[in-house]
Amino acid sequence: MDLRHLRFFVAVVDEGGVSRAAAVLFIAQPSLSQVIRQLEDEVGVQLFDRTPTGMRLTEAGRRFEPAARAVLADAEAARTRAREVREVRAGRLTISATPTLVVEPLTGLVARMRELYPEVRVDVFDGGIALEAWAAVRDGLVELAVTDLRDVPDSLVAVPVTDQRLVLGLTAELAAGLPDPLPLARLPEVPLIVEPGGEVDRGVYGSGLNVVVRSAVRATTWDLVTAGVGAALLPDTFLANHLPQAQQLGLDPPVQRTVGLVLRRGPQSPAAAAFIALARRRRRDPGDH
Repeated sequence: MDLRHLRFFVAVVDEGGVSRAAAVLFIAQPSLSQVIRQLEDEVGVQLFDRTPTGMRLTEAGRRFEPAARAVLADAEAARTRAREVREVRAGRLTISATPTLVVEPLTGLVARMRELYPEVRVDVFDGGIALEAWAAVRDGLVELAVTDLRDVPDSLVAVPVTDQRLVLGLTAELAAGLPDPLPLARLPEVPLIVEPGGEVDRGVYGSGLNVVVRSAVRATTWDLVTAGVGAALLPDTFLANHLPQAQQLGLDPPVQRTVGLVLRRGPQSPAAAAFIALARRRRRDPGDH
């Protein structure tokens, strides 16, 4: 049923006749009369009694009126909700993140998103390793992933957010006797706690490394580091802010990675587009977060 026909019907009821309703609607009176007849044909009953003094609702018309008004109200509510999503005043954003990147840079970006768009709900999922997070984006399970951007497939779009310097986080006892920075060629001398399927497993830092624990649980990795079980490759800023009891050991040459957002090609939801804009602004001005 055409919503325009329902609006015209309600206008005739409210204005008490076709001529006054036509003036309010800025259409010709014959055109409005034709629309009302078309509506009556569509519903299969006569909605108005035409009399020399005007038009009055029939019994069927009186029963039809509240339903017509309800449909128009629902349509307007739907339009309002759609506008709110378009204007990022509502909606939901789904993000998959590899565990080591949840604290930085994701936390700052989500906090800024919530500050600017408080009506948008953000759902963050544990993305596992980067390959799994990319698959979730590719399959439409989430809109965005936060991962390191090494080897992102061409079918997806990578949006750099920040560069991180990776260092070894370890106890003073494990660091004893090791030079700072540690030549990368001597990394196999250090017992490592690594993320399953992460950069170490992918051979980014060479082969023959001494992996003693693979931990997919971020908090467990931190506990194992502080317990002296092994060292973990973590961003230097993260260690300084969230694991200050651990000692940092740099690497020579320095090891850096670029992290950011991974997304599907094509148009994004308004909430995702707003989040991507925040990420790009963070890249241009790291202090704006």
